Amino acid sequence: MTRAEIDERFRWVGLGIWALFTLYIGVVTWIGRHPLGDVVHSTTPFWLVAFGIQLVVRGVLRSRAAGWR
Repeated sequence: MTRAEIDERFRWVGLGIWALFTLYIGVVTWIGRHPLGDVVHSTTPFWLVAFGIQLVVRGVLRSRAAGWR
């Protein structure tokens, strides 16, 4: 897998995470209540964890594509 293929795959992974979370927020807002309380108002930890995981996996795949172990 080349570096460009890895970047393209993770671009779609990032967009998928964003779309699912946005859909979730929309449904919760439409229903009018949130099952986990105020989590919907403090989404920063979710985004930081999701972004961090994506960066780590992308880095591992890039290093393997470059021939590193």
